[in-house]
Amino acid sequence: MKFTTLQNDTVKLVLLENKYAQEILINNQGNVRDYFIPFSNIEEVNEWIQSTNTKIESNDKLETVVLSQSDEFLGMVAFDSLNEEIAEIKLWLKPVAQGKGIGKQSTTLLLNWFKSQHPDKQVKYIAEVANIPSVNLAKKLGFKLHKRFIDEDGTDSVEYLLH
Repeated sequence: MKFTTLQNDTVKLVLLENKYAQEILINNQGNVRDYFIPFSNIEEVNEWIQSTNTKIESNDKLETVVLSQSDEFLGMVAFDSLNEEIAEIKLWLKPVAQGKGIGKQSTTLLLNWFKSQHPDKQVKYIAEVANIPSVNLAKKLGFKLHKRFIDEDGTDSVEYLLH
C-alpha cells in the first residue's frame, strides 16, 4: 500500500518519521496522555516509532502525523490492524489543536484515502465512553454504534463501525 502526503486547505498528513519524536513526547500531556501512550522519555518514543515503522513495513499499520499547512505538529491519525478483516482508525491531537475541526478533517482525509484503496473493507473506531469528543467525532464521521464493552484495562468503551 503506497501512501503519499494527503492535504486539504487546513491540514496535511505525512508518514511518521523519527524527526517527530520530540513533538510526540512534548504533546503527550493532558487527555492525550490519558488516551494514548503515556511516554516517560524520548527513548520510549523512539522505541515506539521503531516498532510502529516495522508494522508499517509489514502493511499492518499506517501511522501519519497531522501537520498544519505551515508544518506545525498537531497530532497523529493512524490505521491499525490493516491485515485483519476490520481495520481500526485512531486519532490524537495536541490539546491546543482540539475542538477546532482538525480531528474531523484529518480523519476524513485518511478515511477517504483508505476507502479508495480498500473499498470493501470495514473500519472500526473505538473510544472510551468518558472521552466525549472522541465519541462525538465517530458519530460526525458517520460511524454507527456496534457495541459497548469493557476493555482489557477495565475501561468502559464503545466500538463504532463504518461500512
